[in-house]
Amino acid sequence: MFKWKPDHLAAAPLMEKAAECYRAASDLQSAKQLFVEASESHEACNAFAGSALALVKGTLCFEIRNTIQILDFCFITFDTL
Repeated sequence: MFKWKPDHLAAAPLMEKAAECYRAASDLQSAKQLFVEASESHEACNAFAGSALALVKGTLCFEIRNTIQILDFCFITFDTL
């Protein structure tokens, strides 16, 4: 009867807000995952600047001394997009 389609326009900011809450609570793994999902939602709406900004926020969830992990996250994330 009805075809359901995900509402990426409403979901992306909510995912980013949830990721910020996880980051404030020091649950960095969940925050990184939500930033990636927010980036994918932004991309589905053709909001590429928002997508890139969400990925940048995801990289901020790493500690500075873990440069190798940051680069791995960036390469893996950009390969999947």
